[in-house]
Amino acid sequence: PQEVGTRHQLGGEPLFLQSKDWRVCSSCSKEMTFYSQLDSINDDFVIADCGMIYVFICFDCNETQSFIQSN
Repeated sequence: PQEVGTRHQLGGEPLFLQSKDWRVCSSCSKEMTFYSQLDSINDDFVIADCGMIYVFICFDCNETQSFIQSN
């Protein structure tokens, strides 16, 4: 898609490419905070067929989780 490479984001609401997948901290079981999403950039940095990496953080436990979704 033409928007690939422009969907990077810090904070706010994630733009999930597939179903909503909000993470829960494995240490305290609280819902984690969406921190960022990293988009595919070009042919050299294609993530799972023009996908994105999503990063979540628990500020209480300093634990992070990340995962990939693709188109």
